[in-house]
Amino acid sequence: MHSWEWLPVEQEIVRTMTLRVRLVTAEQVARGWFASSDDPTAAAQAVLARLEQGSLLTRRVLEAHPILEMRRPLVAWSVGSPAPTEADWDSVAAKARSRWDQDHVPVEVYSATKEAVSVCGAFLDSRHVKHSESTHDLHFTEVYLRYRHRAPRLAARWLGEAAFPKLGFEIHRMKDPDAFIVSTGGVADRIVEFAGSYDAEHLRAFHDHCAGGATQRLADQGWYASDSALARLYAPEGTGYELW
Repeated sequence: MHSWEWLPVEQEIVRTMTLRVRLVTAEQVARGWFASSDDPTAAAQAVLARLEQGSLLTRRVLEAHPILEMRRPLVAWSVGSPAPTEADWDSVAAKARSRWDQDHVPVEVYSATKEAVSVCGAFLDSRHVKHSESTHDLHFTEVYLRYRHRAPRLAARWLGEAAFPKLGFEIHRMKDPDAFIVSTGGVADRIVEFAGSYDAEHLRAFHDHCAGGATQRLADQGWYASDSALARLYAPEGTGYELW
């Protein structure tokens, strides 16, 4: 993907699809990148067609829940704040489950190709996203677009799961969060996770991971911030997070 061949907006969309999110619809691209255009839909479709022709994006149809507006996180926790209680987790889990009250419908989605992943330096591609994952991934994209619209400086530091090796493959019970908002020093200022329909136990385990559990598991394996960029992501005292 040479810079003289692709417009800046096209390069940004490909970077987003490889390093920040996994799936996107044409409507999301229209809202996210072309809202000020005379015809956002036409502008988005033209760029997506060009990237598809250039073998950087691929298109297919998946079954997914109709996209909901992501207004606020279910939980936002910061270091030093009290941990949510068991009753809190039960309540959050109930809210997470209650969102999915419509039938799944066919949705045309775009994802990055293996070539795009290689060019941008990601570790994974999303060619094999399953129908069961599409609702999560499209709503995670909604969260990113909200950041991009309301907090562009944070969105610019957003790195998704594919931007890092899968530690869950190497360390028992290690989680791979959906995204980190990373400082210039390589430390995550915030972790962003889309909770889907997580149950209370899953939610609590995610909190424990962010609130120091990740640092401890890494240290148990000999991974320390002084010599590991991956370990450096997690501050010893914990990392604040948002569960959407």
